[in-house]
Parts: sequence; structure tokens; C-alpha cells
Amino acid sequence: MAITRKAGNWQQYLKVSCATVMAGALMVSCSGADKDASAGEEKDGKAKNAASSTAEKKWDTGIYVTKYRTPFDDSTVPPSDAIVPESNQLAKNVLLPYELDPELRTNRGSSTVLHSGRLSLTFGPTVAKAGDPFDDKLQSGYYTGANDDNESHQASWAVLRYDSAETAKEAAAAYGKAYSELPDFLDDDGSVTFTPVNYQPLSAPATAVKANYTSLNSEEFNVATSFNEYVLLSTSKLGDSNSVEDEQKFLSEFFTKQTALLTAMPAHKTEAGFGTNDGYAPYDPDGLFRYVVKLPEEYRDDYMPFPASMNARALTGIWMEQDLMSAALKAAGVETAFVAADTLMKARNPEAAASLASTLLSYDTEDGWEEYVEPQDLPNTRCLSRDEAMSTVKLQCYTHYDDFVVYGSTSYSTKERGEDANSADANADENAEKSSVQPKDENEAKTRLSQMFAAQLMIFEDAKKNPEGTPPETQSAEETEDAGKSKDSEKKSEDTSKSEDATKREEESEDK
Repeated sequence: MAITRKAGNWQQYLKVSCATVMAGALMVSCSGADKDASAGEEKDGKAKNAASSTAEKKWDTGIYVTKYRTPFDDSTVPPSDAIVPESNQLAKNVLLPYELDPELRTNRGSSTVLHSGRLSLTFGPTVAKAGDPFDDKLQSGYYTGANDDNESHQASWAVLRYDSAETAKEAAAAYGKAYSELPDFLDDDGSVTFTPVNYQPLSAPATAVKANYTSLNSEEFNVATSFNEYVLLSTSKLGDSNSVEDEQKFLSEFFTKQTALLTAMPAHKTEAGFGTNDGYAPYDPDGLFRYVVKLPEEYRDDYMPFPASMNARALTGIWMEQDLMSAALKAAGVETAFVAADTLMKARNPEAAASLASTLLSYDTEDGWEEYVEPQDLPNTRCLSRDEAMSTVKLQCYTHYDDFVVYGSTSYSTKERGEDANSADANADENAEKSSVQPKDENEAKTRLSQMFAAQLMIFEDAKKNPEGTPPETQSAEETEDAGKSKDSEKKSEDTSKSEDATKREEESEDK
């Protein structure tokens, strides 16, 4: 969800990190100071009300801001940046492949499209580049995709909104031409096979560019068409048991249902008169951005994505196992969520929130994740780790508080710095070290993730004490950072004292 536009004043609200990058340069270590300070507290106090104990106990929050914020001011968003909330709104109204075929349960990637280059990963650079001439008229965009368990049947599609139907037709034609010129889609004689995909309420059927892959025992379809001011792109590959007719029916169902959603979806009115609303989509329609963890501006990396308001569909779209996530969210009554440094989900009630957190954690343990002890023993917080590809270990935690469920993650590399110095991995390590965004080792990763969850719990508590919220421009992590540094200094002083005592004992022993 990255965007290259110059930051405006409104972005003071949005200086947050992505879900897999948890802190900036000045991470401070966890220490036992907090626990020592609360040693005299009654143990049954925490058991009686774990949530309220966060107010009594000073958690290590590192550089994370711990204040509940005032409502987001949409008037601060300039029209040039309105594509961000508009794309978030669109994401809530783009069908998931899983909704049409329950076998398509594994995520292949989902993202807002703020410029055509974002299509490259899923649709290829040739197709993505075809949209470059129309980027200045792009109003919003989103793509999503999924496949079945053996990656036999695959489907990905994008919905792009432009300023007018005329622009959409021109863009669709450009995308379609790019599809037809891909080498894989050319027959031996240099021709291309086109297959109509019929659907309503479009005035004309879409035309799919079809290619046969005999070596893979599959057949692929690519579609580029327009509907009013929208462009719809689709690429799909037949499953082992699917026929061409099955895939045509599948695609026809997508276009029919998707265009119905777009007809009903509110969108800002363009200069050409397309759309229904005079204003742009609200950035935080459900008030959840006020709660999510935020980094202070001075620690925000230039490449951090913008946060996003989501409904259950959009949130399911970014989860790996979409069938499990869809069922879990439905059972917990989750209809709204917000994704920023962490992911915040609002359940039906506290009981549903606790159940959802437990369910998601159980899904992960069944999938090979191993639980580890949360460094600060935060209430209702459980954490997991798993080895991933490329010498990477991923960490993630869940917590629940009242009717909220929170998910957050980070990762670190087990490869030594400088190892394979000539490799791309070594370059990535060097870049990560320069930016100080990626944790360097297991201890640092666990510490940062713990600090973020501690900050989240303190934000929940602050919302009860200060329901009006604190303006973002007055928020700072200096207090928590200074506190962390103070703890760090105390620990160093304590370690120095212990070292001096040990040296003195050694000298006395030698004298004897």
C-alpha cells in the first residue's frame, strides 16, 4: 500500500509501521524494572482484572506512542491523497475468489492499487505497464487472488476506478492489448485465441485471451473489460478437474456479481460526473484508527504503508487461510477492523473476542507455530514463532481486551551479518542494518513485539481514562523512550556494580 506522493499535514495521523516491521531505530531493551516495581502488588489483583492492571503496571513500550487519539479529521486529506481511503473503501467491495469457489482458500496476494505498477506482482510487468498512461486519472484500485490446496485452480482479479467511462474503456483496451501480446498466449502461427465471457449488466461481453499449457495440463484465461468508470482485470488457471466451460461459468459469475457490488458502492463524484458522493470515503469510518499502535513521526520509515480500514471481507483477503479466517470472523461477529502497525478487530462482545483470539492461535499451532513466553507477561497475550524460508524466523502475538482482538508480527534473520557478502541476502542485511527497521536477532524481535503489544494495552486503558483522546500532534514517545533509557541505565549500573563486586571478590580470593 505504499504511495510515492509527498506527505501532507494530514499524514501526522498516519505515521505507523506495517504489520511485519515493528519498530524504528531506538529500540530499548526489556528489563525486570517493571516487575520489580510491582513486586508488592497483590497477585490476586491481576487475576481479578488483568485488563485494568495495565494502568497500575508500567510496561516497557519502547518508542511506541501509548495515547488514545482524537477522531481522524478527514478535512486534512488533500484530493491528491484521497486515493488511499477510496481504495480502502473499494477493497471492502471486491469479491474474494473464495466467495465463488470455496476450494480457492489460500491467499495469492491482495493489495490496494495506488498506481498501475502495483499490478506487476500478480499480472506481470507487461500488463502493469499498460496502465501507466492512465495513472493520473486513477481514482482507486484493489486486487486479490487465491488458489486451491495444490495450486491447480487459481484466480486473481483487480478492480480499478477511473475518472470516466471513456478513460476506463481506453485503459481496458490497453490492458487487453498487453494480454494479447504476451508470448505465452501466442499460438504457433502467432495468432491468439479469444473466448467470450458472457455476463450482465454489461452492454457487451468481455473477451478472454485464452492460452493452452499442455505441459502443465491446464488452461489459462485473462480478461480485461470495463464497466462504467471501472476496469476489471482477471487472470485464472483451470483446475485439474475443471473444464473450459466450468471456467467460463466461474468468470461470468464473478463479473456479474462484482458489477452489482460496484453499482451499489458509494464513491466520490469525479469531475466527469461519475460517482454518488460529493466527498471522499472517510479514512476511519468506525473509529478504530484511534486505538491502533502508532510510531512517532521521527521514527517512521519512508516506505511504511498507509493504514487501512477494513470489513470482514477485506480482512479475510489478506489472511493466508481464507476459509478459516472467514469462519472465525463470522463466529465472533467481526464486521470492522483496522490494519496498521498491528491489526485491530472488533468482536461482538468480550467473550467473542477471547474466543476469536484463542481460535486464531489454535489455527497457527496446528500449522506448525510454536508458542513462546511473552517477555513481559502481558495479560491475555500469547505469542508464537516459526522458521520460514530464507533463514527467516517470524514472530506473532495475539491479545484481547474487552471486545477487541489484536494481532501483530515481526521477523528476524538467523543469518550472520556479512555472511555470503556477495549475495542479495547480504545486501538486504546491510540495508536493514542501515535503516535499523528490521530486528537484528531473536531477543530484539521479541522485545519490539512485546513493546508494541504493551503500548496497545496502554492505549486501550487510556481510552477509558481520556475518551476525548489526545491530538496526534501532541503525542510523543519521549516519555516512554526516556523511561526505557532510564531502565536501561539502571540495568547497566546494576551490571557494573555486580561486575565490580565480582572483581573485588576475585582480588580478595587471590590475596588469601
